[in-house]
Amino acid sequence: MSETQSGSLEPLLILKNGNISREEMVGREQVVCVEALRSIRRRFEEERNRAKWGSPAWSRAQGQADRWDSRAWNLERCSTSQVFRLRCEKGHGFSYRAVRCGYQFCGHCHSSRQAEKRQSIVDKLSRWRSPWPRMATLTLRNRPAGQLGAMVDELERCFDELRRTRPWQSAVDGAVAVVEVTASVEKGWHAHLHVLWDGALLDQESLIREWRRITGDPTGFVHLKAFRANSNSSAQAKLVAAGYVASYASKGIEVRKFDEQGLMLKDERGRKVAGSLAELPAEMLEEWLVEFFGRRTIRAYGIHLGKPECWEEDRRPWDGVLRCWCGCVAVADAQRDACLQFIDDNRRYIAGLAQKRRDRRRALERQAGLAGLPF
Repeated sequence: MSETQSGSLEPLLILKNGNISREEMVGREQVVCVEALRSIRRRFEEERNRAKWGSPAWSRAQGQADRWDSRAWNLERCSTSQVFRLRCEKGHGFSYRAVRCGYQFCGHCHSSRQAEKRQSIVDKLSRWRSPWPRMATLTLRNRPAGQLGAMVDELERCFDELRRTRPWQSAVDGAVAVVEVTASVEKGWHAHLHVLWDGALLDQESLIREWRRITGDPTGFVHLKAFRANSNSSAQAKLVAAGYVASYASKGIEVRKFDEQGLMLKDERGRKVAGSLAELPAEMLEEWLVEFFGRRTIRAYGIHLGKPECWEEDRRPWDGVLRCWCGCVAVADAQRDACLQFIDDNRRYIAGLAQKRRDRRRALERQAGLAGLPF
């Protein structure tokens, strides 16, 4: 997408055969997400203004307001970042975005985010005893807006209880679970769990019976899927399974559309018609952002137990090397040097802003101390 020189978030509209292009869709979603992050910041600022100056409640609200303001600023910088055209050692041409936020709902960072998640899952699958990966999908009944956090908590609690049942313990040695959330204006939130497990085959009837008993929902749905049919080798099947699950772990909300009869809309080829974040009500988008910032997106159990992953804390630090999508290093040229210089200047600029924020914080603490107020 062409970058704007003014630094604003207005995207350049590109139409293809009368349809909305991906560049335009990503631009619209970025604008909506930035406004939602700033709306959450204003909510904490109002909470801060209602609290007594210098009190613990004031300090917590101020910290949250600064945090959400920083997230909105990072997303805005990522949306308007300069893009460099580079070439790797194998001759592949690729685009490199100099400033990246790494957020799950960012359309520009989705591919790199998915690659990191896929590599993390592949590292876990390398310890598998079973040669062929299998996946179970566990669902709950839809919930209206305002109950997303409670729904995801219940989904994880029910899965923890399922792991203590006899059918699960007798067949499963370890598992990797990923939470996926879809939304629609008509039906609200729909959260489900994708679980890759290592071990023997699970009996679907027994699994459905136990899941319905745990959730208390007689219509609870459990789907089992094997990845052996998609590949001729065990290693390739694990790569396919890792990429399949990583696509759920790295994406944001999937907005779905329904007709008047409550049936999901599909195109001429039978594929689901996906909506945009811009079509969601602002309350639902803000609810999702608040609930999923810092929440684990991948959980490992049994022999795959390892460090959990979330949105911000587990991003790998940059090693100072520009890499292509194939993993090769970018060749030395004027574009690569300009990109590295741009990244270095941006890091110094962000460090200066962080230092100013810390200085302002210390000044407020000194004022509160001089006034004899608890801070």
